[in-house]
Amino acid sequence: MIRRKLLFLEDGGEPRSPVAAYLSERGYQVETALGVAEARAVLSLERVDAVIVDRLPPGMSDTALIQELRRADPHLPVLFASTFPKDLRAHTPAPQELVAWVEEAVVPRPPPPPSRSLTDNAEDEDMAAMLTALRTEYLSRLGDKVRELSDAVLRARSSQAPDLEEVSSLAHRLHGTAGSYGLHAVSTAAGRMEFLLESARARGTAPDWNAVQESLRELTRLAGGEG
Repeated sequence: MIRRKLLFLEDGGEPRSPVAAYLSERGYQVETALGVAEARAVLSLERVDAVIVDRLPPGMSDTALIQELRRADPHLPVLFASTFPKDLRAHTPAPQELVAWVEEAVVPRPPPPPSRSLTDNAEDEDMAAMLTALRTEYLSRLGDKVRELSDAVLRARSSQAPDLEEVSSLAHRLHGTAGSYGLHAVSTAAGRMEFLLESARARGTAPDWNAVQESLRELTRLAGGEG
């Protein structure tokens, strides 16, 4: 069996991501990169079957990062796996979305045939239908995710010693998963909130709650549409 190669873009917070470790245990060959520059260097030297992003680099949108990673290969699959490490640390089964996406993404991509057959078109339609179904399911749960984040913000604001880690973690997961499903406005709003919270944690001060609340209002509005 051919071992498929993945490039895992680390956020630098841990020496070895549990997601990367889990995929190695599943038989994948996992290369790691600490930052965009290191990822570019790896991609310029060798071919990988897919890239998994642990966390967006500061100041870079998901769209900009995807464009950067796809310089050498415009069709390179890219997944934002922000929501998965907690489950893997607990040694529970990996979320089906991660496993299904990786296994689908690393299927060898042969050169396109001279002409499209009816079978090819049917397979494309099946894939499009599956991705649409996953996105629709995620959208159906988006309101609950935003309400969970809103409750965490309320708890933090009303506390004498606010737990910013909980709120930041929820914003981070929403940032990553929304970007994976193409909900760029949702991802951007959640990323903005995460930046405000993480900046405050780094300074050891309270965040700008008005700005946090503004991002939350934007997320609530987007949760009622399609982001």
